Amino acid sequence: MTETSLAARAVGGPAGLVRLLRRLGPTFVRYGQILALRPDLIPSEFRDELLLELGDASQPLPWSEVRAFLAAELKSIDSVFRSIDPVPVFYNGLIQVHPAITGTGRSVLIKFLLPGVRERAQTDARRARACARLMPSQRRLIEELTRRVDMELDLIRERENIAKLATASENNTCFRVPRIYPELSTARLLTMENLGGVPLITVLLPARRAAFKMQGYGFDEHALAVRLIDGATRQILERRFYCADVHPLNLLLLPGNTISFANFNHCEAVDTGNSLIYTRFLNDVFSTELHRMSRSFQELLVTTDSSSSEKMREDFIRESHEWLRSAPPSHRTLGASDFSSPLSNWLVAILKVARRNRSEVPHEMLSVFRTLITVETIATRLEPAVHLQSTGQEILKDIILDDVFGRVEPVKIRSALVNTLAALNNAPEYLNQILTDSAQGRLGLSLNVTEHSHSAVTRDRRYKLLAAAIAAVGIAWLMGEPGLPSLCSIPASSLLAIALLSLYLYIIVLWRRLG
Repeated sequence: MTETSLAARAVGGPAGLVRLLRRLGPTFVRYGQILALRPDLIPSEFRDELLLELGDASQPLPWSEVRAFLAAELKSIDSVFRSIDPVPVFYNGLIQVHPAITGTGRSVLIKFLLPGVRERAQTDARRARACARLMPSQRRLIEELTRRVDMELDLIRERENIAKLATASENNTCFRVPRIYPELSTARLLTMENLGGVPLITVLLPARRAAFKMQGYGFDEHALAVRLIDGATRQILERRFYCADVHPLNLLLLPGNTISFANFNHCEAVDTGNSLIYTRFLNDVFSTELHRMSRSFQELLVTTDSSSSEKMREDFIRESHEWLRSAPPSHRTLGASDFSSPLSNWLVAILKVARRNRSEVPHEMLSVFRTLITVETIATRLEPAVHLQSTGQEILKDIILDDVFGRVEPVKIRSALVNTLAALNNAPEYLNQILTDSAQGRLGLSLNVTEHSHSAVTRDRRYKLLAAAIAAVGIAWLMGEPGLPSLCSIPASSLLAIALLSLYLYIIVLWRRLG
């Protein structure tokens, strides 16, 4: 019997674990909520219970103590704030949040650390490490949980994350990021724009949703599920900086099915090179190209001398076949205790395959996978027909096209052509030679390959036609650019017109030869 199964029986199953964490206090409740975002480590029934049922039962700090704390941090709160609501909108035993109106009339949220919370977190961390002695294999997990809570108590780091995420979320209409007021913030207090909204946990389950007034939110399960997957995928793959804390308690529903976060302390960056591999991997997943999926997956791992690439490939293909045989989420019962999709279960399975074959899963890769898994789990719960594979294909196409068009923006091409023309000002003979070769059909591409002579000629003509067409478009754009330099006292516009006419004739000749 494994350590995990022994521990599960000792705590009395998922519901027993929730009760135990609540008894241990707010730090351990937060440990459980973080653990819910580790689907690769805990069974799905425990993860679902921690995601949906684990909340903090602690009492908020009394208003008299809150006012005294704010006065000590900001000196004169009466001159800074027109009003502060004495009833908090959020508290969890670690932090507390109060709505307020600034002296200039702006609606803000004041988030602050409760007194003595850092000392309490350190004491609880020692208790957690003592528990880990009973389960030696989980020591790294305990260290991760304690490190994450330490991050959440660093409000300066959170302020920096919000600034980065605001830049990363430009043009992302699915997510909103609040404005920060640094002049009203300290190391223990953070003042940010009040976007409103309600925790997504409130509307995630039908029973809770029925008791909540949804007027004014335009709430639509399908639209919200799609936007959740869309926003998270774009943050990860397109902007390469994202909020990794996608627990339903941290996600806020705003009017128009827009999403924000209650806390921004856990954000992650994605390496540019790796983001291309993630994009390729998901594209292969959506098209079910198993061998390409396996190759991309192994590219992201860190292998060791004891890693077995061939065995891992076999295990990967086997798990993939199990996933492909599974029923889609739309055919599953919404009220089932495990509402994760087959694709999420497969992502968890292949992470276990990597560990089983002694390959290390990098922190970045693990964070990306678990964020996508949790986002899809929530989206599937909102609307079973919406999942990563059904929605992600179109999103991925948009991301790939945006990336391609971003590299060929007309402004960038014009700038590059202007710079190139200016550089050629001192070497007109080379430009003339290139134009002459192009006009006389001597411009060719040298490729060292073995193929049929007729195929080689046809291929070469197609490349020439493509190159000539691109050059013609570039020159046409460039002719509309004001202030072009002259070459040897000859207006550049005249040279460009000659070059463009030559290219048009060249294109016609090539087109007829290909026909």
